Amino acid sequence: MLTIDMEGAQALLRLLQCAKEGHPAGEAELEGALAANAFFVDFYSQWEGSSRQTIREAIRCFNQPEQVPAGILPTRLAEGFRQAVDEMGLLQSRMSWLKEVDASSIAGRVLAFLPANTPLDSVIHITVDLFNGAFVYQDEMGVSLLKGMADRKTFEGAVAHELHHAGLRFWSGQDAVRQGLLQEQSGRAVAVLHVQNLLSEGMANYYCAPEYVFRDSPQELPASPFQARLARLQQQEGQLFAQAEAVLGMCLEPEAEYERCWEAFKALAFDMEEALLPAGHYLGARMVQTMEQVHSRSRVVGCAQRLSEFLPLYNEAACRAGAFVPNSRLIDAFGQLFLGGV
Repeated sequence: MLTIDMEGAQALLRLLQCAKEGHPAGEAELEGALAANAFFVDFYSQWEGSSRQTIREAIRCFNQPEQVPAGILPTRLAEGFRQAVDEMGLLQSRMSWLKEVDASSIAGRVLAFLPANTPLDSVIHITVDLFNGAFVYQDEMGVSLLKGMADRKTFEGAVAHELHHAGLRFWSGQDAVRQGLLQEQSGRAVAVLHVQNLLSEGMANYYCAPEYVFRDSPQELPASPFQARLARLQQQEGQLFAQAEAVLGMCLEPEAEYERCWEAFKALAFDMEEALLPAGHYLGARMVQTMEQVHSRSRVVGCAQRLSEFLPLYNEAACRAGAFVPNSRLIDAFGQLFLGGV
């Protein structure tokens, strides 16, 4: 079952509108808005260089950019709050049609691309967020009024995408070996995270929201920053696959440094500069697309339960489809992690 929670967005929009009208929020109002947006605040508070206080200040000082805390995240959040004030009528209209959406109907569409018996109970928190169109955190999701719902189709695609992530997280949690590796502060923990990210983003983008990655002729006069970003990713595809392979190789080195591996992983998994489309999302979708040409869907979907099968299945498909073929030695070494090796 899916439910939609709009209280946080409503509280924040009221606060922002009052500030624009010359009535900045007092401490009680500000704390009330933060409490109503606890899901959003908790998610971003865990980010490197961020905290509840920086988010609080980004809200309090949104219309005074020089007073917003330094950093990409608070800067982007404050920019989004200013945009929200300028587009208040549009955002309110989106809130109106959201009340009529049957979110649970989206679950059936997503279940077709997950293993049998995947639970999909979640809450959709509506956010005011220029940095992330949508995200999953602690088995619930945030979807932004600014970036995640230009219309109902876009909203449903964003929800389906994030709901698929929640389904994969369930199966990750059922894999004791995988969880043991992920809890380490080691290079091999980042290796598992890296491969899991390629699979998760690949399946969610290819199956649930293909418009994020697969668009018509993106190289021809890109009409938006997103189109331009996608065109660059396509042009650099070979280099990016080689980079992803290098990250895996670095992480599997016996003396791999955790921090160095983590930074290399982040470069592919996040798009911190433009906040449009991380390279890892694009690469994962292309990998799943290649696998679909060769393997049955059930085998591809089964990788959600058995992460160690993802790279061998992709490698086999890539050899047959003429796509990028990663180093088989690295694939074997990754598989050994799940057998107690390396």
